[in-house]
Amino acid sequence: MKAQLIPGDKRIATVVTALVLFLVLSCASGHTLEIPDYNTSIQVTAGNRTGVFLDGGRNFLGQNSVVDRFEQFLLADGKTQFYKDLSMTIKLRGFIDNVFDVQGGNHWSADPKAIHALSNSFALKYDDVLREAYFDYNLGQLPDEDGKLFARIGKQQVVWGKADGFRLLDLINPFDYREPFYPNFEDVRIPLWMINVNYTLPRQVLQNASLQLIGDPFYQQDTFAPPLVSPWSFRGFDEFQHTANTVGFRVLPNLYDRDFEPATTLKNWSAGARWSHTIQNFSYTVNYFYGWTSLPHAKPEFVPVSPLDPLGFLYNVSPDRVHKIGGSFDYNAYKIPLLNIENVVFRGEFLGTINNQFYGNVQPNLVANYKRNTADYVLGIDKYVYGIPFLAPETNTQTLVSGQILQDFIPGSNPQKEGLTNPGDAELNAVKTSLTLFLQNTSMEQRLTSECLFFYSDAGEWWFRPRAIYDVSDNITAELGGQFFIGHSNDLVGEFARKGMQEIFIQLKYQIL
Repeated sequence: MKAQLIPGDKRIATVVTALVLFLVLSCASGHTLEIPDYNTSIQVTAGNRTGVFLDGGRNFLGQNSVVDRFEQFLLADGKTQFYKDLSMTIKLRGFIDNVFDVQGGNHWSADPKAIHALSNSFALKYDDVLREAYFDYNLGQLPDEDGKLFARIGKQQVVWGKADGFRLLDLINPFDYREPFYPNFEDVRIPLWMINVNYTLPRQVLQNASLQLIGDPFYQQDTFAPPLVSPWSFRGFDEFQHTANTVGFRVLPNLYDRDFEPATTLKNWSAGARWSHTIQNFSYTVNYFYGWTSLPHAKPEFVPVSPLDPLGFLYNVSPDRVHKIGGSFDYNAYKIPLLNIENVVFRGEFLGTINNQFYGNVQPNLVANYKRNTADYVLGIDKYVYGIPFLAPETNTQTLVSGQILQDFIPGSNPQKEGLTNPGDAELNAVKTSLTLFLQNTSMEQRLTSECLFFYSDAGEWWFRPRAIYDVSDNITAELGGQFFIGHSNDLVGEFARKGMQEIFIQLKYQIL
């Protein structure tokens, strides 16, 4: 499913206009720009990522293939310091997946339209080569009584959350779900054209306190693997597309067709604010975001009869406006009394969503979407262990041990009676509890990083993601990893287990510049 994008010239014009206005206002306030020599740095990396399914990944229609991906990619990251307070960063990413060349004629489907959709998804044909592009304007040299001001304008990622393996407060950028459990969220967040301003209060007013404001004029939805033909497609999309293909008349819109995009007007902007404050070894944030859901919801409606919809039936696919209110904290306990344990970090995130949207049972009036308020939280504890306890405590190695509990609530609702599901068609409970354990070891003079993320939920889901990253030289990095799923097919993780999605992958990176 291809997300519609605002033409680049509109975005660039908006960014340039905002930047010029910002510079004019700053200069008018009495701050001058010093012009030193340009300072430019460029880093270029080439690589390959190959993934294979141990059990032969299967799509909704039962076809399978051993090879998941065979990607060739090129990354470029450049930064130029124009003035004392102004710099520009550009990140380019281009890659293509030759998986069909590797596996021969097995395209997981005999449907030409489906093959085209799947091929585009694997080739990442509609990924922006321009991954990120922004100006940084840093007025960090202001007098103490004025505080500090930082602005970033352009295509970027804004990260608010810190949970291991899952997103709670990390809600600003939409997500690329073509492989939903990709190891690095930085690689699968979809950067947005935004205005991002952070103001640090003067120390005499309040120390270590800042306010961040963001604004996003352009809508961008999550990106998903094409239904039916991709093993990474969610079952809910598969079943919807399968029904649309077999009912004998056209259902509008077909998931291969168009997507809805709100008009680029001021009232359709997404906006957020975050207050941050640190008091000695305790930090907290208060977060608010008002914007569109990243996933458009299909709402059945009656329409006038036409040749394309002879029964007067279509699905209005559109996103919804939501309010999200949350916060986070972390506390570094330098020493826990009695236990004689030092430097343990306790952290947490909380998020409440007003009028969150779910799918559910179709009512007599054809309504199948339900708005419910939701509440979610995660609590975590982190501890670094140096050396290998009881074996070699003085060795050059350290291990991060991190545990989490996550709970999702739908208060005042009966999800089983209403048939509420998430986009993956996983059945929802009024309360869902999940546990994670994350282990990360750094050794061999920090050249080898080994880690594993374990996930379990009370729905009977299990997920394991081990990987090891080794710096072969200053320019070459090798990575070996995998992901393994266990669970009932009605659950989000379990549906991938049902499709045989036990995967191992290897990745090689070579830094050219």
